[in-house]
Amino acid sequence: MTQEIAETDTIREIARFVLDSTSKLQDRLLDENSAAFRWLMASLLAINGGAALGIMSSNIVARVGIVYAGSSFTVGTVFAILLGLVTARSAEKAFEPIASMNEFWLNVALSGQFDEVELKAKMKSLESRVSPSKLASYLTGFLSLGFFLLGVVITGHSLK
Repeated sequence: MTQEIAETDTIREIARFVLDSTSKLQDRLLDENSAAFRWLMASLLAINGGAALGIMSSNIVARVGIVYAGSSFTVGTVFAILLGLVTARSAEKAFEPIASMNEFWLNVALSGQFDEVELKAKMKSLESRVSPSKLASYLTGFLSLGFFLLGVVITGHSLK
């Protein structure tokens, strides 16, 4: 009986530690991710939008180059905006499973009962909710950059 109480107390202590650690880590990761994301999205919008505006007023690029490069930069701008929307949606999808995970650890801390099967199910739920949006975020970001680079190449080949 005494050993059982000691194990329950140990489980509670571990759960409190995990809950505290994951909450702090979640806050730090959210801050870092948000800062990096804002910088990346602003950069993609700036380079594509600036290039689109700049190419339209250029006198040293052939007309056909202006049309194709301008279109490429504009599409890059659209993908930069989509990056923001998709990433925001990804974050929204992660809130519920993360809250559920925190609730799990809080319950373990209070009850002293640890259920490994439930923990694995919650982790799988988090991964399955976030993975598709994460792929879409990467894809839209790389497409935005790719259309910028394509526009640069077209501009270079279209110089008078």
